[in-house]
Amino acid sequence: RFLWDEGFNQLLLSNWNIDISVDVLSHWFNTMDQTGWIPREQILGEEARSKVPLEFQAQHYYHANPPTLFLVLEKIIDFVNNNDNDDKYHHLTKKTDLKKNEESVEYDTITTLSSLSGGSFSISDKTKYIPFLVNSFPRLEKWFNWFHFSQQAIIPDTYRWKGRNGNHTFSSGLDDYPRAKDANDNELHLDLLCWMIKSVRIFIKLCDITQNDSSPYQEIETNLLHSLQNIHFDSERQLYSDIIYYDTNTNIAQYSEHVGYITIFPLILGLIPSDSPALEKTLNVIRDRQQLWTTYGIRSLSKQDIYYGQGENYWRGPIWININYLLLSSLHQNYIHDENCPYQELAQSIYSSLRTNLIRNMFNVYKNEGFFFEQYNPSNGRGKGTKPFTGWSSLIVNIISENY
Repeated sequence: RFLWDEGFNQLLLSNWNIDISVDVLSHWFNTMDQTGWIPREQILGEEARSKVPLEFQAQHYYHANPPTLFLVLEKIIDFVNNNDNDDKYHHLTKKTDLKKNEESVEYDTITTLSSLSGGSFSISDKTKYIPFLVNSFPRLEKWFNWFHFSQQAIIPDTYRWKGRNGNHTFSSGLDDYPRAKDANDNELHLDLLCWMIKSVRIFIKLCDITQNDSSPYQEIETNLLHSLQNIHFDSERQLYSDIIYYDTNTNIAQYSEHVGYITIFPLILGLIPSDSPALEKTLNVIRDRQQLWTTYGIRSLSKQDIYYGQGENYWRGPIWININYLLLSSLHQNYIHDENCPYQELAQSIYSSLRTNLIRNMFNVYKNEGFFFEQYNPSNGRGKGTKPFTGWSSLIVNIISENY
């Protein structure tokens, strides 16, 4: 099981039972070493190891994986903080019949794992999660700082995925998505910077709820946002971009020409101000049929890219539900309800059409094939890759219910 997969998995599971998600997060945090590193993949037991090539079994202490566990943490923090969300979570107390010792016993589906012997939990008792957040704070601080220092790029407040080899950046989760043709120490990776900005924002929320000083992390957030706007923004194309080579002598950045998921990362993590012209440009790239738009979902790489559909074609065109979910979530939470956003109507149109396209296609594929798939073909919508894939592809359930 991969670390970044787990975050997406728990975004779904936490809608049903937050306690299980807390338990899962705790187990992941317990794998952390003294430096703050968490292995990107858990391969437990002989059966699991037998299915993983030997070269991928060794875990390297400087290789990361996107910190999606912070997304689940934010969901728990918001649940505790929001006094107006009981209606949103009322389904968590819906009664369910479970079988135990051959007799039917009625439990609340939000009961803790330790209380499945008969205890129940009231949704009003949200404070039960505060001890978990308090106890997790030191490890999450160590984990964030491990990312901040171990993945630093050649200039301050920028980042580079360590462990790049050949045409693959496995640490990023986006494997064969095209980066610099030749891996080099002067690369600056946009997606990692976006993950760090999103993570530090969530960590600031954690500081507030656990009564820790957030000022050092607010300063980090300010510096990282400066890097996003002043280093990773290609003013010629009016788009955010990976940097394939940054010259420290001239402070000149050579921007990646590839357009795809990485291009829209600032949008999918809600980092573009709602009044920024960059938002309009990014939205137009998304809805452009020659770039990312299909009637089945948003493709991972522009149709015009020279690498589109080439090689193993893993993140070079196929539609991935986790990224489409993040895009819909960001549009829903940050833009389509913002009446002061000059691009609100465009954002609403994209949100509505994309959501409908994803639901329709996944329903049709499931009806015909009987499976959720790892990814979907951008040309015909058919399922591709691993099946059944009820990991992050199951986020279609959240999309249907608009529960982000």
